[in-house]
Amino acid sequence: MFYFGADYYPEQWPESRWELDTRLMQAAHFNVVRLGEFAWSLLEPREGSFDFAWLDRAIALLHRHGISVVLGTPTATPPAWLITRYPEILPAREDGRRWTFGHRRHYCVSNSTYHQYTQRIVEALARHYCNHQAVIGWQIDNEFGTYCYCPTCQRAFQAWLNKRYSSLEALNQAWGTRFWSQVYTAWEQIPLPWSTSLVPNPSLALDYCRFMSEAFVKYQALQVGILRDLAPDQWITHNFMSFGYDRLNYHHLARDLDFASWDNYPLLGDADPSGLALGHSFIRGLHPRPFWVMEAQAGPCGWETLSRNPLPGQLRLWSHQALAHGAAGLLYFRWRTALAGTEQLWHGLLDHHGQPGRRYQEVAQTGSEFARLAAHLKGTLRAPIALILNYEDRFAFRIQPQTTGLSYDGVFRRLFAALHRHNLPCDVLGPDDSLAGLALVILPMAQILEPAQAARLEAYVREGGSLVVTFRSGIRTSDGQMVDQPLPGVLAGLCGLEVEEYEALPAARSIEWDGQCWQAEGWAELLRPEAAETVARYSGGPWAGQPAITRCQLGRGRVTYVGAFLEAGAWASLLNQEAAHRGVQAPLPAPGLEVRRTGDSGSVLYLLNHTAQPRPAPLPGSYQDLLHDTKVQGIELPPWGVAVLGE
Repeated sequence: MFYFGADYYPEQWPESRWELDTRLMQAAHFNVVRLGEFAWSLLEPREGSFDFAWLDRAIALLHRHGISVVLGTPTATPPAWLITRYPEILPAREDGRRWTFGHRRHYCVSNSTYHQYTQRIVEALARHYCNHQAVIGWQIDNEFGTYCYCPTCQRAFQAWLNKRYSSLEALNQAWGTRFWSQVYTAWEQIPLPWSTSLVPNPSLALDYCRFMSEAFVKYQALQVGILRDLAPDQWITHNFMSFGYDRLNYHHLARDLDFASWDNYPLLGDADPSGLALGHSFIRGLHPRPFWVMEAQAGPCGWETLSRNPLPGQLRLWSHQALAHGAAGLLYFRWRTALAGTEQLWHGLLDHHGQPGRRYQEVAQTGSEFARLAAHLKGTLRAPIALILNYEDRFAFRIQPQTTGLSYDGVFRRLFAALHRHNLPCDVLGPDDSLAGLALVILPMAQILEPAQAARLEAYVREGGSLVVTFRSGIRTSDGQMVDQPLPGVLAGLCGLEVEEYEALPAARSIEWDGQCWQAEGWAELLRPEAAETVARYSGGPWAGQPAITRCQLGRGRVTYVGAFLEAGAWASLLNQEAAHRGVQAPLPAPGLEVRRTGDSGSVLYLLNHTAQPRPAPLPGSYQDLLHDTKVQGIELPPWGVAVLGE
């Protein structure tokens, strides 16, 4: 079954409206809603006094109309009575000042008092709903992500460091604290990376990112443990933010879950097709089970200012794109636009007046199509190409970007877009995920690489895999120090080269490759091949004629090292060539369309037109149009159009 629905807030509307809402949902082919994730003050209006009666009535009504429920634990919004009694629960900003009550995510994740109240509300909910037929699963909290810089976190950080390093001598060595006389002689002396200090020690800042990420993993585990114990037959997930959020290690957070979910708002950031595809590929790579989109954009959105309204056809297109990438559930945020509160401009499927309009009708059509497609789209294929995403590198680059105009995420996005341009299927995997069966692995700016990880990469190549490594790889130890060996450090032998020099480019530099002249921007490295051959050379600047890209044969595989940040077209050409070398091709030659092969056996082709112009799709044979139940041999997709073809 494919789960299709919306995020619903019945507590914000008169109960007399609920019946109409539920009937409209049923007419739109909804079979699930999310409830309760921001309702703590109503579920526990006074300390220790629980009121689930209103939620019981809402769930019962939905259940009578065949709509299941995902319950959100309400811990993203601690109520005013709790904050008044324990103001130390409030998190602190980077300058040490406390946030005040009146928003959301206003808690310190390290606060033990808050953990106790979290345990109580989650236990009460789990005991009450563990056997309810309508409740199929739980969402933990909502969009984890607020760093805290309060005294509680400082003490917790110091204890975390004590456990990590065991001694101050080891910590001082790892952090290089002899620089600027930062040697610590007591654990209590260690600060947080407050903004009141001009620039923190980068190793301290890196460890604080790790600590905060682990604190959220620990806090999530508290809730997961309760639900596993009291509601073992109901699944558990968390709604992660998009690929662009880089402050918590989502790979670690996903481990305790039954599957990963994410919140997809194309018009707030990733409106281009490759950015949207990256979001789905990223979430798909967090967990082996199919993911959900727990919040899908339903209209113009924003807190103070609005994004534009999705154009006719775009909600349907984005929804089908999620299905094409392997989603098992999709819920729109939100059902009806709020009349009051911070998100009163964040539009749902229904506008403020509550009457169904164009967006509702489009989603109802989508629900009808999903119901017809469900039998054809069970499961998804593992891609033959993988981009390796490492949160250690994301943390390190956020702390020290090294140059303007270049970022870890920017490089990652350009590489993914290069593959997407040719419809080459790509998964996003973590640094410790299995590489078995992959034709091509791409390792972007792998600053921090453990020797064991480098050994796994070497074994992968020797067994016949192709590996692409980019500039700024192998440059740091796990402590954040720079390595004291020629770059790319632990990868030098694998890549068959050494980096002689590197430079943050003030202007573009040309590279001659494969009979064409390309531009490099932001960063360039001068390479000295040893066991590698030169593939491309700089054709301008002080390094004219010197190697820029090399390739090394190793065992049955090969390693390509790219020493500069290439323009988009160059990456597309290079990665397409690498994929072709391993026999990886697009599912269908259809320029201008996104094409995905999906389903357990890969027998279903999704064609998506992300443009405002009609796009033809010549087909190599006869296909079954699964949306219209007709045979087709060629097809033209209208603007924002979708085709689903069975072979």
